[in-house]
Amino acid sequence: MSKFQYRLAELTDDQQLRERMASDVMRGNMSLTFRREPSYFTANQVFGYDSDIMVCEEKATKRIVGHGARHKRL
Repeated sequence: MSKFQYRLAELTDDQQLRERMASDVMRGNMSLTFRREPSYFTANQVFGYDSDIMVCEEKATKRIVGHGARHKRL
């Protein structure tokens, strides 16, 4: 049995999603992070009018360890 569960993100996940984005750093000659401040959900509106955000969280701690998104545009 998996120690992870997948579900659609909720507004209450906003802080954890922003922390997750800030902690994921692409390192190289220049380091890069993609952030969604001051609100993950509000910042995502730039990608499209309809978004589905999926999170992966540890069942035991409810800590978000990963996420993905699908955005629609006209």
